[in-house]
Parts: sequence; C-alpha cells; structure tokens
Amino acid sequence: MDGRGSSGERPASGGAIQDERSTEGAVPSILRYSSVVFFYYPLIIAATCVGGYWPLIYLVCAVGMYVVLDNLAAPLTSTQPARVATANDVYLFLHIPHTIVLLAVFLSKIRLMTLGTPSVTVFGLRLASFTSLQEMLAATFAIGVHFGTNNVAAHELMHRSATFWKACSRTLLVITGDPQFQEAHLYGHHSTVGTPSDPATAREGETFYRFLVRSTLGQWAEAGRRLT
Repeated sequence: MDGRGSSGERPASGGAIQDERSTEGAVPSILRYSSVVFFYYPLIIAATCVGGYWPLIYLVCAVGMYVVLDNLAAPLTSTQPARVATANDVYLFLHIPHTIVLLAVFLSKIRLMTLGTPSVTVFGLRLASFTSLQEMLAATFAIGVHFGTNNVAAHELMHRSATFWKACSRTLLVITGDPQFQEAHLYGHHSTVGTPSDPATAREGETFYRFLVRSTLGQWAEAGRRLT
C-alpha cells in the first residue's frame, strides 16, 4: 500500500485528511503552506541584504501576516490529492536552500564587518556589511525567530519513513542548532510522553523557565543515550 486511495489521493501529512473542503475560506489553504518559502524567506533574505533595522520590521509584518493567513486559510481536514501532497513536500524541502542562502548572506555581512570592508558585489548584487553592533543584533534576533519555521518543517519530515526526508529533517535541525531533537523526539518522547521520565513533558506546577532548562538539558542527554 502506498497510502493512496482509489481516487489517487493520500492522507495529508501527520495523518490529517484533506478534501475539497480544504479550499474553503477567504484564501486557498495552499497559501498557508507555501507562504514560508515563497514569501517569508525571500522577505527576510531581502531585509537582511538591505540591512539597518529592516529585519525587525520584517519580523513585525511577518507575525501579522501569519495571524491573517492562519485565520483566513482553511486547514487540511481530509485526504489530499497526490498533486497537493507532492507540492507540500516541495515546500518543506525548499526550507533547506532558503536557509543556506539566508545564512550565507548573514555570515557574509558579519565577515565584511570584521574586515572593515564596506561592501562587496556578488553575482552582480551589492552586499553591504553591518554598520553597527546594534544592526547585527537586530538581524540576529529576526533571523533566529524566523528559523523557528525550520523546526516545524523538520518535525514533520522526521516522522517520514524515507531516509531522504529524515536526512532533510536533520539538516534543518543542525542548521538551527537543535540536532539532538530527532533522536530525543522519535525514540524518547514518543515512548515516554506524559511520564516523569520524559524531559519534553512539563511537570504539574512547573514554571516555563524551569521547564525550558530541564527539557533542553534532558533532551540532549536523552539523545546522547540513544546514540551511544
């Protein structure tokens, strides 16, 4: 069985189901899933290239757009046509090249700043260095928040059975500094969720900051045990 029904459809990602009703709403549901790679990533890359405080302005606008699309676009609710499922796979994969380009721009601007070089031309495009520490920190914060979308994509891909998609998931997690998550989540959290032995399960009455520290350290330790 390849997961497809007699009509050439297959279950949506994560077991969700999609049919024609998924296109109901003020905007097509496809915008919910394609906007990151076709809208948000190009914008954060452009904002980082321009410099100044544009990355922070992008962040404010992006959060607003997320809220709008999340409320206007219908979710996947039943089986989805194979062509839609394939398109969603492409959107997930495109996180990788977009991430590499964004990191290349960001690190290049830092390198230019440390060398004292005002700008450089790459493929006919002028890339200027950061002009101040504040500008660099603004871009760092905006890019860091934006990279949260990589964790969402990686979480989806790590549940696929194919080695290729698991490798894509690990690539995204490595780039965002969370490489242990795949092992800790799949082989730890899935079998111990809701129990005291699961570091990703919050304790009753536990504060957010205590949970953050305990969960982060616990998942690294969990991954280490699974890999050794």
